[in-house]
Amino acid sequence: MALIDDGNRRWWVLLSSAFTFGLMVLDETIVGVALVTIRSELGLSVVVSHWVVNVYLLTFTSFVAVGGKLVDELGQTRMLTVGLAIFGLSSLAAGFSESGGILIAARGLQGVGAGIIVPASMAIGTALFSSGDRGLALGVQVTIAAVFMSSGPLLGGYFSEVVSWRWIFWVNLPVIAVIIAVIHSAWVPPKPAHGGDEAEARFILDMRGFVLLVAGLGAFVGGVMQGADWGWSSPATLGLVLSGLVLLSAFTFAELKTNAPLVDLELLRITAFSASCSAFFMFQFGKMVVFVFLALYLQQVLGLSPLNAGLVIVLAVLPSLGVSYIAGKCADRFGSRPPLLIAMLASGFALAGIGISTWMDRLAPIVVFLLIWGASMPFYAIAGRRTVLNAVPLEGRGKATGVNFTIQLLGGTIGVAIASAIHSETGGFTMMFLVTSGLTLAALFPVAACVKAEKHAPQAAA
Repeated sequence: MALIDDGNRRWWVLLSSAFTFGLMVLDETIVGVALVTIRSELGLSVVVSHWVVNVYLLTFTSFVAVGGKLVDELGQTRMLTVGLAIFGLSSLAAGFSESGGILIAARGLQGVGAGIIVPASMAIGTALFSSGDRGLALGVQVTIAAVFMSSGPLLGGYFSEVVSWRWIFWVNLPVIAVIIAVIHSAWVPPKPAHGGDEAEARFILDMRGFVLLVAGLGAFVGGVMQGADWGWSSPATLGLVLSGLVLLSAFTFAELKTNAPLVDLELLRITAFSASCSAFFMFQFGKMVVFVFLALYLQQVLGLSPLNAGLVIVLAVLPSLGVSYIAGKCADRFGSRPPLLIAMLASGFALAGIGISTWMDRLAPIVVFLLIWGASMPFYAIAGRRTVLNAVPLEGRGKATGVNFTIQLLGGTIGVAIASAIHSETGGFTMMFLVTSGLTLAALFPVAACVKAEKHAPQAAA
């Protein structure tokens, strides 16, 4: 009896795509705990070590929109294979790195691969399911992604302390090999929907926006992260920050004028959608500050081993595994607005509590506030995603999800840059958590003003 047949083919494809997406999430969280060990072994400065995290987020954010275009034009499984190949080879190179420059370059290439992989895996995972089963398929993907996210700090700590930090990258390789084998056994790649010339023309048409986005985001993030080292009033810092803002403004103008935008910014004119995007921006902002900088604090200040630091960080994810069902039910029963506002309030409160606890150098209250923060995550994510989908017509939900995901990734990139700058400037961790808390609570106001209460208990968005 064949392991893969017509009866179970779609489930093999779904699991493969879910594990693929999980790997991308894993690489967001696995590096933070290992950063102290990497910095020590390779002799990196504080700011350079932060680039090991943020260059991945930077290229991931920049390439995810291009990845979506390529997947649509050239085929889902073809581009998934290309993305996995890039991600796998760059993971191999990252593990063999003997200098910060090589490691950062490899991490940047990982982000390029991730930007192609994510839209391909999301599309493949649901392509073989009818609309009635698609919610189940998405649920499987999200659940597996949550498991990978929660495993990241623990695996990062284990490999750093027991084996070698290099295995935080090499662990990707066997998983990638299995995914490619299963995908190509379970589903023959379809032919591209359009010819090569048309696909190339579409890609060239979007190149202006892509170049402006990469250059603008790279310049702005680079200026913010290097400001403490170079001096905030130095010509290099001011030049990068200002040129980044100019290029990002040009990107916004160009995207609003083109007929085939890389990121459809017209959607931001919908107030409920733009408010929800601001919530997701801060969701990812806070998540990266916790997973990266709290892990550094636990090791550098409290003296925990990498493995024990990973165990503490995992506590932030455990509540989300238990309350996701409750969060979904609350959103269906009361609408998106109440659980989203409560989640943002709880998240802001917990981040402030973590910040004060780092000032006191007390582990016990950090654990308590981590549990509160972790419990807020499913309410944040489910109610926020529901608001995004309900804010746009049915035919525009795919595009809206792509824009929302890009803005969410941008939140992580900017979050790491700002937290890195604060850490370099103050030498401590308290202020970055207080700033993150303040920004999260500030985002409450546009959400409260723009996301309307629902009069009846509606069904969850499809």
